Amino acid sequence: MRNFPIYYLPVPFVVLCALRFGDFGATLGICVLSLIAVFHTVGGRGPFAVYSESGSLSLNNTLILLDAFIFVVTATAYVLVAVAQERQAAMIESMNHLITVEKIKDQANRELEAKVIERTRIIAMQKQELEDQIAVAEKIQMSLLPAKPEKIPRFQIDFRYQPMMRIGGDFVDLRYDPRTQSLGLFICDVNGHGVPAAFLAAMVKMALSDWYGHLEDLQGAIYHIHGSLKDKLGENFITMGMAHIDLFTGKLSTVRAGHHPLLIIRADGSSESLNPKGRMLMADLLPTSDVSTAQLYPGDRIVLYTDGLTEARDRTGKLICSEEDLAERAGDRSRDVSTLCEDIFQDVLSKTGGMDFLEDDITFLIAEYTGS
Repeated sequence: MRNFPIYYLPVPFVVLCALRFGDFGATLGICVLSLIAVFHTVGGRGPFAVYSESGSLSLNNTLILLDAFIFVVTATAYVLVAVAQERQAAMIESMNHLITVEKIKDQANRELEAKVIERTRIIAMQKQELEDQIAVAEKIQMSLLPAKPEKIPRFQIDFRYQPMMRIGGDFVDLRYDPRTQSLGLFICDVNGHGVPAAFLAAMVKMALSDWYGHLEDLQGAIYHIHGSLKDKLGENFITMGMAHIDLFTGKLSTVRAGHHPLLIIRADGSSESLNPKGRMLMADLLPTSDVSTAQLYPGDRIVLYTDGLTEARDRTGKLICSEEDLAERAGDRSRDVSTLCEDIFQDVLSKTGGMDFLEDDITFLIAEYTGS
């Protein structure tokens, strides 16, 4: 047995005890191993027993080898114990740091959640306040529209106004002057949507006040509106169309400022467009406007509209009511102008998908000259 290095065999056992059970395991393993090694070595057995030439046990050399073995095993065991304890301490410290970080993170999350809840509450309040303000603005804008026309001699009139949002940049107006038996019609479209366009549309309404006393002065009204708004337009522009009708004679005069032409649908079903030259209203350019005239006869209808109607598309991208379609529909003599307005409006809404799917403000007016 002395020729075989069997003294390596207990080393894994001591290492296991040191790593698994720490100081206690290392001490116990070393003690057990030392007792066994000393017992067998003193008895002349084992790898540490050294014999002299005479065949007797050399106790001094034997104990030196035994002590060296026990020292190496003991040092190895306690070094492993120290390393394991350091590792355990590092793990505990890391866990404590992790726990501290988690506590800080939880506290930060609670504070952030509280801030988010508070900010959400503030945003909800601001949103509600904005909704309330928009509701007030909507009421104000709707109040600027003309009331549903009362009975006007020799004319039947109706219109529809639907902003893409709750407020919009379209505007329509009409004014009947019983003194002169004159009727004035007005429509405009401010570029853009929402609040800015609605503000400009409201200013257009205020600028029309001078025209109400002189309905026949269409060009003067265009220049007056431009003069009132040119400093407020900025990068915006406005298109508009105006008409004056002498209710006694049926003579119609119209001007436009970059707007769509006025449609006339005759009683026999034919249609024509009055398209006088006129430049849209912009801040840095003076307006230009020519006057076109036409004679209305009993049964003739006129149509004013914005591009929100003629450019509305269904879900497949197809135009719903082109200018040709509008002229054909407005010439339907089986329905009066109020029924026509409602049918056209509902048809556009149904085909676009409803109010939420409108891509522009929709405004149009249909009027019929009865001549009696």
